[in-house]
Amino acid sequence: MRRCVPIEDALPDEQQSEQISNAFILLQPPTVPECVRRMLSKPSEFVRAVVEKLARQKKLDTATVDDVIAEVENPELRAILARIRAFVDSANPPSGHTEAL
Repeated sequence: MRRCVPIEDALPDEQQSEQISNAFILLQPPTVPECVRRMLSKPSEFVRAVVEKLARQKKLDTATVDDVIAEVENPELRAILARIRAFVDSANPPSGHTEAL
């Protein structure tokens, strides 16, 4: 690390500080290099699996039914799910009131 000191009588358009030539040693606890090594290393298979699982769960928590149906690759299954959704929505309208038979 370097230290700087202000220059006395420096004009406004000139350099305002200068570096001092002495240097300091930054001491670290012995655990710091190990922590940095772990942060910079590639994640293990277990960590990757946990991250993927958390990402899927977050996606499911925030997804709407339409989002889930849209992600289905099979067009026939997507159509079936859309019909089921329409049936469920008509049986349970947002108002909560169903028509009397």
